[in-house]
Amino acid sequence: MLNEKRVRQMTKLALYEKKEGKEAQKISRYFRSDYIGVSLLKNFFAATFGYLLVLGFMILYHIQWIMDEVDSINLVFLIGCIVASYLCFLALYSAIVYGIASARYAAAQKSVKEYCQELGILQKIYEAETKKRQKGRNRRTEL
Repeated sequence: MLNEKRVRQMTKLALYEKKEGKEAQKISRYFRSDYIGVSLLKNFFAATFGYLLVLGFMILYHIQWIMDEVDSINLVFLIGCIVASYLCFLALYSAIVYGIASARYAAAQKSVKEYCQELGILQKIYEAETKKRQKGRNRRTEL
C-alpha cells in the first residue's frame, strides 16, 4: 500500500533534484574559498578580455585623432591612465563578482542543508513503515 506522505516527500525531493539541486550540489562540493577563488579567476580573464576589447574599439574610433596628435601625446601618461583605469575596473568588477559568488555559495549551502533535512524526513518515514511491517509480521507469527 502506498503511503501518501512518503510519495509527497519523494516528489518534493525529485523536483528539487531536477530544478536547483544539481547546481547547488555542484557548488556545495567546493570549500567557500575555492569556489570564490575560481569565480574570481574566471572574472580576471573575462574582465581583461572585455577591457581590451573596449580599449581596442576606443582606439579604432579615435584613430584619426591619434594619428594627427601622435607627436604631441605624452605616452607615459597615457599608458599610466590606461593601466590605472584597468586596475580600477578590475577591482570594482572583482568586488561585484566576490559578492555574487559569496551569495550563491551561501544559498547553495542552505539549499543542500534543507535537502538533507528533507532526506532525513524521508528516512524516518521509511523507518516507521518498516517498524509497522515488522510489528504486523510478529503478530501473525504469534497467532
